[in-house]
This record gives sequence, C-alpha cells and structure tokens, in this order.
Amino acid sequence: MTVLETKGISKAFGSKDILKDISFRVEQGDKIGIVGPNGAGKTTLMKIITGIEHADAGEIYMPGQCSIGYLSQDAGLDVKNTVWDEMLSAFNEVIAIETRMHELERLMADGQTDKGTMSEYARLSDQFTHLDGYSYESYTRGVLIGLGFSPNEFEQAVTTLSGGQKTRVALGKLLLQKPQLLLLDEPTNHLDIEATQWLESFLQNYAGAVMVISHDRYFMDAVCNKIFDIENTMMTVYDGNYSRYAALKREFIVQRAKDYDLQQKEIKRQQEIIDRFRSYNREKSIRAAQSRQKALDRIERIDKPVEQQSISFAFKARQRGANDALKVESLSKSFENKCVLNDVTFELKRGQRAAVIGSNGIGKSTLLKIIADQLEPSSGRIRIGQNTFLGYYDQEHAGLNPDKTVLEELWDAYPLLSQTDVRKILAVFLFKGDDVLKRINDLSGGERARLALAKLMPAGYNMLLLDEPTNHLDISAREALEDALKDYDGTLLAVSHDRYFINKIADIILELTPDGITVYEGNYDDYWQQKHLQDGSLQISVTSAKRRAKPKTENTSQAAASQDIEAEIVTIEDRIAELEAAMCDPDVYTDGQKMRQLTDEHAKLKTELEELYEKWA
Repeated sequence: MTVLETKGISKAFGSKDILKDISFRVEQGDKIGIVGPNGAGKTTLMKIITGIEHADAGEIYMPGQCSIGYLSQDAGLDVKNTVWDEMLSAFNEVIAIETRMHELERLMADGQTDKGTMSEYARLSDQFTHLDGYSYESYTRGVLIGLGFSPNEFEQAVTTLSGGQKTRVALGKLLLQKPQLLLLDEPTNHLDIEATQWLESFLQNYAGAVMVISHDRYFMDAVCNKIFDIENTMMTVYDGNYSRYAALKREFIVQRAKDYDLQQKEIKRQQEIIDRFRSYNREKSIRAAQSRQKALDRIERIDKPVEQQSISFAFKARQRGANDALKVESLSKSFENKCVLNDVTFELKRGQRAAVIGSNGIGKSTLLKIIADQLEPSSGRIRIGQNTFLGYYDQEHAGLNPDKTVLEELWDAYPLLSQTDVRKILAVFLFKGDDVLKRINDLSGGERARLALAKLMPAGYNMLLLDEPTNHLDISAREALEDALKDYDGTLLAVSHDRYFINKIADIILELTPDGITVYEGNYDDYWQQKHLQDGSLQISVTSAKRRAKPKTENTSQAAASQDIEAEIVTIEDRIAELEAAMCDPDVYTDGQKMRQLTDEHAKLKTELEELYEKWA
C-alpha cells in the first residue's frame, strides 16, 4: 500500500536551487535511508513532507488518512512532565479509556449492573484490548530502557535533562505513537552503540514506513531496503541497504562518465560531418546536413558529471616514538563522589589503533581528557612513551576561538607557515576563497569539525587522541578521515559510536564498563563476535587486565528466569481477558456477589501483572 507519493517537488532559497523535480513513492513497510552531502536538502525534503516547509513546485499525495511522525531538532516536549509522564502522553486515548473502565468497575462492584453500564464497559474493554491497553506501560518501559534510560531516571523531570536526553525522550515518544510514516532526522545522534542496536531492531520490525536521514552507515545497512541519494539538487533511488547503494553508485559514476565521453565523441563526429556537408554548398549536401542536424538536436544530452567537492588529506608522524606508546595504570576518576572511571588499566604499543566504546556517561571522553592532560585523575597514573607527542581532538571543539576567523585560527596555531601554505591546508578541508574569512562562531557543526581536523594535520603528532571525530561530518568526509587514519603511521586512540568507522580504523577495541575496561583484539565486528560467542562466556581480556570469564550458567539461568516470567505474564493476561468477558455476561453482572468476586480478582491480577512487567523489563 502506498503511504506517500511526490511528483516534481522543487525548492529554492533565494537564487539557490536546493531540490529540483523530486519524485518518489513510499510503500508500507519501506525503510528508506536519505543520504547526501551536508546542505544537500535532506532535512528540507522532510520538512516539505510534513508541511513545515512549502515546495515551490510539485505535489504530495497521501492516500487515505496517513499518520506522520517527525523527529525534529526541536523536541517539543512538555518540560513540566517527568520522563515517564511525557512518554505516557503518547497513550492519552488509552489512559482515558482505562480510567473510565476503572470507574465502571467500581460501579459494577457496588451493584450498579444496568444494561447501559455493562454495554459501555464491554465496548470500552474491546477498544482497550484492540489498542494493546494491557501492555502500554510495559511497552513504554521497554522503549525507555532500550534508548538507554535506567529505571531511576523515569521520574526525572524533563526540564533537568541534557539536550541529548531530551532528544531520546522525543524519539521514544514518537516510536510509541506508531505513525504509519516515521520521519527521523539523524536519530542515532546522542545514542550509544547499545541503544542504536536496539533502535535498529525496533525499526526492522516496525510495521509502518520509515524515512531516515543518517550518516550512520552501519545503521543504514541494518535497517534500510532503499536509499534516496540527494546530490546537486537531484535525487536518485537505489534498492538495497547502504553498502549495496555505495557499490551501485560507484558503478553508476564510472558508467555515467563513460557514457558522457562516448556521447561527446559522437556529437563531435556528427558535427564534423554536418560542417563538412555544409561546406560543399550543394543542395543535396545541405539537405543531408539539415537532416543530420535535426537528428543531432533530438539526442537527449547526458549532463556532464559534476565532480562533488571532497576532502583528501593525510596525517604523518614526524618522529618515531617509543615502542610502549601509552600505559594507563589503575586509573580512576570521580566527580562529586560519583565514580566515572574505575580502576582502568591498559596499554598501547606504537602503531596500534584502538577504539574506545561503552555506554553514554561511562567515562570515554573523560578518559581521553585525562590522557591529554586536560583533567586530573582521582587516582592511578598515565605514562606516555618517550618521544611520543599527542594531538587531541575534542568533540566539543573547545579549542576553537569563536571570535577568530578560520584563517586566523589555523595561522595562529602555526605562525611560521606562510599565508599561502595556511590557505592550501584550509582548501584541503574545503575552506576556499572567502570561506577562510568566516568567523568560527558562524560555522556549522560540520565546518567546525573540519577545521579542528585541519589544526591537527600540520603538527606531525605521532599519537592521536580523537573524541567522536565523525560527529557532524557527512559520509564523504568520514570516508576521507578513515582513509587518512588507515595510512597514519602513528598510534591512535579514538572514542566513537560509529561502528562503520571503527571497523575501518581499529585493530583493538577497549570497552569501558562500570568495573574498568575490557580489551578485545580486532575491529568492531570481531569484538561483537567475541563478546557474544557462547552467550558471552568468552572474553579475551578483562577488567583491570586480570583474565576472567563469566560463567555461561549465569546467562542460561537469566534466560530461563525471563522465559518463566513471560509465560506467567501470558497466563495472567489470558485470565484477565476471561474475567472481562465474564463481567460482561448478564448472568454475572446481575449477581452482585459474583461481580464483586470477579472485580476483586481482576484488580489483584492487574497488580500482579504490573509487578511481572517490572521484573521482565
């Protein structure tokens, strides 16, 4: 079933075309990834679909009453609510029905069993069941936990949340509403890897259609069955996930260039023939020239391939450092009695490439700040190898002066370079012409990220500490960074939740946990396989560098307990359904004593069910 169709959508801002003649169709169950360079018009397209922006031309069709949910940058939350109450506001209709059912149950228990009351209760009960009313609270808990909220955060006021937490609440609330068309703009921002994997699973099983703007290639591989590629105002549709799209696009670019060259050669050949015929200046040759000219004019011209601006750079270590590049020993850090890092021990040899992963708030950025001498540890020590020089990339870009221009920022960092050399470096990172005179305060997140990387390049550091370096970068810039790091001959320690990036650059994974750190050899896929081999019983290294393995029986017993709870939930839900059916029977609701017995049992089972939902979640 078609849920959305567009024909000829175009949009310009001033004299600059953003989208031209965009046409596509979205079917129920489609999972569509929207990709393209920063500024290509991806978010503009979503806003046009939702009606926030208006197209200059074209039409949008939505057969039937298609419900649309849009995750905007402005979360639109009621900050007076708790996290739990804000999430439950997605079920206002269900809660209203539940409240009325409880009122009717009390009336029936008191002997008010007239036909109107029972008829209303039966109708509401059917509606409540149809809307999955008996599971909305457990469903809400599951979504909150899946998105990385702990149960003790459920009662936290929305107004006290960070920007990232508010975005997660807005995302969770939108998922609970289950619109037929779900529009998500960078939904994995502010999610750690575990929460991103949960979202992937949720969207894979989502019955409606999904359109998602993302730079997370791993995420799009897991979720998407189509890719919409927006570039140079045009859109091309590719079937398959991101990796399939990337391969097809490479083939398309090569073939398009060949087709263009062949057509240009043929046009040139035909034009030479036409010119030669005309030069004969005879009636027959002139007619032949005119005939060929008409045929040439009818040819549908292939547009000259537009070369997309791209970054290409390299990091080169000027000096070879010691073999023992970094040693972290029993490192701990607390903020106001809250332990962030606990007994972290690991080491890196020269040339190793390590990726630090872990849940949000576990201390990944704190670890890098301590190594970079930006923070003091509470205990433990850091040993940097002899002749090892650190370059640090801060995801907040705190090292950039907002009052300086792009040119001033880089030139002040390297005053011995000529202005020409500074401009050449900036041009590599796509700051050309008057762009270098922009104030840093006016730069986008992607531009700031590129400038911060540009500041690292000339120094020749032989160890790089990178904190979420792919944030704000579009896919082509991420690929350029990956290429630069693959060829880098120094030591690398990078914090990232970009699994595609980690796969490309890492040969060792450091997983931070509340108890310390666990070390895995290989890239992200290797880590995932090792971590989940034999239900997680095999780990190649452990907290505080002490080898240990979790007993498999622990996971087995947990799984068995979960299955027992699920079975008990099903049994109680079935019994509740039987009671509700019985309470609608005239022979029962006219018997006050029997009705009170059923109502009491119903209330007791509802309480038990909620307790089981808590355990299961």
